[in-house]
Amino acid sequence: MESHLTHRGTVESCSIYFYRSCNATKEQLGERETVSRATQRVIRCFVDWGVLQDTDKIGIYKATSEQLVDRKIAVWLIEAALIASDCSSQALGAISQTPALFPFIVNLTNPRDFEANNRLEFFYQGMNEKMVMLRR
Repeated sequence: MESHLTHRGTVESCSIYFYRSCNATKEQLGERETVSRATQRVIRCFVDWGVLQDTDKIGIYKATSEQLVDRKIAVWLIEAALIASDCSSQALGAISQTPALFPFIVNLTNPRDFEANNRLEFFYQGMNEKMVMLRR
């Protein structure tokens, strides 16, 4: 499912909540003030992270460019994604595409990127499948 963000380039404040409309969110979580406030906080985080940008109209946001992260943060995000998924190892391509890393783009392909992290190990499986594993 594509978001309103990618369709139009701008988004209303209730259009984003994990790619669901405000109504769907209310259906799932109930029509509570807490849900509305939490949605606003998520959107403000997106603005703080540079994923969305405020516009002249209140409650309307504009999409910004993709959020590439530097190598140290990318390695940390990969470690966090592995821990959160309860997997000790995963293909680097699968990890970098996981929704858990949204809105960040993690683009690491060099084994040297992982050398400074003593909790992760980079290796190849087969001829060219790049893998990352949590060290025990």
